[in-house]
Amino acid sequence: MYLLPCAVGEAPELLGCPELLAAMRSRLRLLDEQLSRLAQSRDALSDYIDAAERVGRESYPPFDHADLEPVSG
Repeated sequence: MYLLPCAVGEAPELLGCPELLAAMRSRLRLLDEQLSRLAQSRDALSDYIDAAERVGRESYPPFDHADLEPVSG
């Protein structure tokens, strides 16, 4: 990143120089894209879980007497 040419003073203060702003905008775009992909993945997983639960209720017997333990991941 282009920090040094944009830093001034003893306890460096960053100025809004074009190179720094361009780098930060680029990073922000990448983060926005990652957030969008994560949101899409989360929505798809949530939809799958909802669908699997609906099908599971119709297809499988109740597990009232099963010794189930949570799966850690």
